[in-house]
Amino acid sequence: MTASLDTVRDILQRSICAVVGHQTLLQFEHHRLSLRCVACGHETTGWTIGEPPSRSATSASPSRIETSHAA
Repeated sequence: MTASLDTVRDILQRSICAVVGHQTLLQFEHHRLSLRCVACGHETTGWTIGEPPSRSATSASPSRIETSHAA
């Protein structure tokens, strides 16, 4: 009986989040930061922290940026 009540509670909480929006809080883990909803438990994929950015994540060099000027 309690399993079915838990299921109904979970569905109700997800429905409220779908209508009103998630109640997000920052969640800190070792080398990771994410957002987590306190009502339904939904969690974003998050961000890796504390590691240097990869070379592909750095900005493009100015010589590779193309601009167009109106004539």
